[in-house]
Amino acid sequence: VAEDGKDSWSGLVHSLSDVAKKYDLTFDEINSYAQQAFVADRLKGLAKSKASVHSHMTPAQIEAGVKFFDMIPELRDIQKSWNQVRKNAMDIAVAGGLYSEEQAKELLDIMDYVPFYRIEQLAQNAGPKEYGRGLIDFAKGFKLKGGEQEVANIFDNMERWTSYTVARAVKNRTALNLYNTDKELFPDEVKDLRQDETVHKEQNTIDIWENGQRKKAEFKDPLFIHAFTG
Repeated sequence: VAEDGKDSWSGLVHSLSDVAKKYDLTFDEINSYAQQAFVADRLKGLAKSKASVHSHMTPAQIEAGVKFFDMIPELRDIQKSWNQVRKNAMDIAVAGGLYSEEQAKELLDIMDYVPFYRIEQLAQNAGPKEYGRGLIDFAKGFKLKGGEQEVANIFDNMERWTSYTVARAVKNRTALNLYNTDKELFPDEVKDLRQDETVHKEQNTIDIWENGQRKKAEFKDPLFIHAFTG
């Protein structure tokens, strides 16, 4: 995800800058046009799904936004690059245990997907860190919904989502490896809990994800917990 190239995050930003120069636009202008096009395209895609969708744009605004793809055809290439960046991040998320292959495919099938942080959410610091596995935590129900509030800068949203997804996947994989090692070397210290089992504050428990499923485990010795949280 971090490598250079048009299908990397930095490559996507460079492509957007090149398009701005070609059309004699400022970066802010191309950013605004791309945002309107991408958000409108996603809302149009959601409207075709079976999901209940709440849109902050009228049908006329959505159609006007989609027309930016006709005015600036290169926006489609940038959109394709974003989908590749998204796939790369999802591959890492699968390897990290956050999603199963099936769950990842479900997400990637939404080819017009862009993260929808709301301005109101960001103002309340309700970005990806407050959403467990990130904004698109569809593993619990795959709910595809828009919203009535205005969407914040989608390129900022994309960068936040990509960075958080990769970081969370790496941390979860590290925790999984540590859990498996502890189970092998200290089997009497580790007890697996049911997903629906109530956990009390005084218990030494951890939450990890394996193949898209949440796992709970309890350790007898609280020192083991420090290995996960330190």
